[in-house]
Amino acid sequence: MTALWFSHLQSPSLWPDTFHIPSFSYDVELKLEKAHEAFREKGTLLIPDPKLKSDIQGLIQEIVRYKVYVTDRKFDQVAKALVLRHQCLLEKGSGTGYGERKTSLKYKLSNYRTNLRKVGCPEINAEFRRITTMPLQSRFLSQLDLHSANLLRVFVKRSGQQGKTLRDIVAMMTDMTEGNTLSAIERTVAGIYVARQTPGSNSSDVGVILKGVVVLRDLENVALATAMLFGFFYILNMRYPSKLHYTLEVIQKIIMELDAADLSRKAQSLTSKVDQ
Repeated sequence: MTALWFSHLQSPSLWPDTFHIPSFSYDVELKLEKAHEAFREKGTLLIPDPKLKSDIQGLIQEIVRYKVYVTDRKFDQVAKALVLRHQCLLEKGSGTGYGERKTSLKYKLSNYRTNLRKVGCPEINAEFRRITTMPLQSRFLSQLDLHSANLLRVFVKRSGQQGKTLRDIVAMMTDMTEGNTLSAIERTVAGIYVARQTPGSNSSDVGVILKGVVVLRDLENVALATAMLFGFFYILNMRYPSKLHYTLEVIQKIIMELDAADLSRKAQSLTSKVDQ
């Protein structure tokens, strides 16, 4: 299979030697602090109610900054870090003190990957319209038609680092085995892939990758995939990855005209060049 990994693909951050447990919401931290006082004074362990347990499992958002496929050893590392910071969460009768916490995190991460795969184009379009009152797919494609000639004129003039980046993207069009394709997917935070027909394969595909998971496939073209990738980030209110930040900002603020008054310096520069 020949695959092109389109635009900048950002690999997740390296897994840390010591996993940092982030602060939870104010209410959760308050409950944990009171439980810690009881643990310190009487040795009382906290048995989280369903809501608190769910809030603690929000730790998954920190895990997926690094990986969406996590080894058993790394789950140990996370669960151990959790009970070291919040000792009231230690489990009585558990050999490690965090067996149930580890199992819950595994289950939550598995659900996270499953839910990503369940979201399709209709759901993204419907949620985007609900939030913004505008249609995602038709709006993006019509605005892209409107801006494409001027954008292409600007891009043709680019050289230096921008030119090297474009050459690097082209160089990534390579024959890929199933094994290294899967590896590339798992290492991708956000991107679009194109699989093309080869003599040994009659299949072609365009899809979207998010957090190491193929969340959409069998899309008609790269333009539609780009709209869906942006839609995912927007409806889930996800922070743009650093290497895709300005690309997604341009799509949001210049192409889609959402929050268009608040442009970064780079986006302002592009707008000026497009308008020349």
